[in-house]
Amino acid sequence: MSYLGELARGLGSVLNPQVAQDLANEDKQRQAMQQQVGMTLLQNELQKASPEYQARVEALKNERAFREAAAAAGGDLTKLSQAAMQFGKPEIAMKIYEGAENRLARSQQAKDALDARMAELQMRLDDKAATREQQAQYQQMMVQLRQQGLALQAQIAEGNQQLRGLGIELQGERNQIRREELERKARELSPEQKITYNAGVKEIGKEEASLTATNQVAQALKRFQELNDEVTTGRVSGMRPAILQPKLQELQQLQNWLQVNNFKPGQGQISNFERSLMKGAGPQVTNDKEANDSIIAIQLGGMQTAKERLDFKEDYIEKNKKLLGADEKWNKYVEENPRFVKDEKTGKIVKNENRKSWREYFGGGAAPKPAGDGKWSITPVPE
Repeated sequence: MSYLGELARGLGSVLNPQVAQDLANEDKQRQAMQQQVGMTLLQNELQKASPEYQARVEALKNERAFREAAAAAGGDLTKLSQAAMQFGKPEIAMKIYEGAENRLARSQQAKDALDARMAELQMRLDDKAATREQQAQYQQMMVQLRQQGLALQAQIAEGNQQLRGLGIELQGERNQIRREELERKARELSPEQKITYNAGVKEIGKEEASLTATNQVAQALKRFQELNDEVTTGRVSGMRPAILQPKLQELQQLQNWLQVNNFKPGQGQISNFERSLMKGAGPQVTNDKEANDSIIAIQLGGMQTAKERLDFKEDYIEKNKKLLGADEKWNKYVEENPRFVKDEKTGKIVKNENRKSWREYFGGGAAPKPAGDGKWSITPVPE
């Protein structure tokens, strides 16, 4: 039938020139349409082969896979963090980790405040001038505080375990993002500025690597402290045989491991005063719990100060395009703002309530800027 239709159209075109013209126009339109369809198909194929298209497809796949993994995690933050790292969402993993750190810090602060209240209450109990009624009241309050303390200890132990579960690779991912940002900024500098800037970036990179190495030490210190809450240590108690005492055995193992992998806070991590408070290489089973707590607190504080120094140096190099003078400024800040001081009344090592953050010290979120006369001024950090 199609052949007869074409034949009839051909005969019509012979008999009528106008028909022939119409047929020619239809053929041209049909060919143009076929070419357009062909070009569209070709463009689609080329688009599918392009890196941009492949990246969008991969992003969609990762998004779908992450949502499925998040649903399957069922509220388990460790699994959710692992899924975020696996499917290209490190910023989510970092927020989870930082949230866990903040919760742990709040629990520790509450525990410190509770310990201070218990110490004050113990002084009242030891006061011989207190009446029997007062003594009974103080005893009841002490029981309640101890129960609260046990609950907080459980929260702290759970928080430490959660941080261990989130893994060390998160710190590496965070450092990678930092390095990429610094490298991006380096491309915007003049050749002269790049020399000092790149030297500073290398120095920051070395500090990043050392911080990653201290993560395992920090976890070991926290585990030692958890066990020391349950196991009595001291000059005599620490010498007893550890047979059939698994927690004491673990304490001894941690002590030996920490001695081999000893973290010695360097210049700019703790003040000279804090360094004088530390005893030996680290926590030991022959120290009493109070001494071990002080040593661990100072060491962990030194690690946190090292992280803050890294933030300070990144801020400093962004403003000044070099690190010249940064260590001198930072060491002065650390000496004037120790994390721990000795209480004048009790003689115990306590947190320094007057300590300023480095942003407060350098002027409400600022990096010190070297000047030509050797002095320095404050350059506000843009919000």
